[in-house]
Amino acid sequence: DNASINLRGYEAPAGPMVTSAPWPQVLITLARSLDGVSLDLGVRPGATPSSDAVAFALASLTPGGRYRLMGDGIDLAVAADAEGTASLAFVVDRPLRLQLAPEAVAS
Repeated sequence: DNASINLRGYEAPAGPMVTSAPWPQVLITLARSLDGVSLDLGVRPGATPSSDAVAFALASLTPGGRYRLMGDGIDLAVAADAEGTASLAFVVDRPLRLQLAPEAVAS
């Protein structure tokens, strides 16, 4: 809340973030990174749900990193480019709770 921000001061967001989504076709209800490397994401359809995939743009990823978006029947591989950005598309025909996290590196 505002009182907490006034006491601690502004802190810039850390970790992955959604930089664009087609509003009002979809609404983002949650987008937070608690650990600075993953992203908890909640989305729901706008007033007129569609069976068409919608595009999302992501930023502040590890440049060249590989990620996985999972939850509520979604399982997508995501690769960040050299600038730490990526795009992906999926159907938002119901409320979804998802998590974007780095893929484990095989050793």
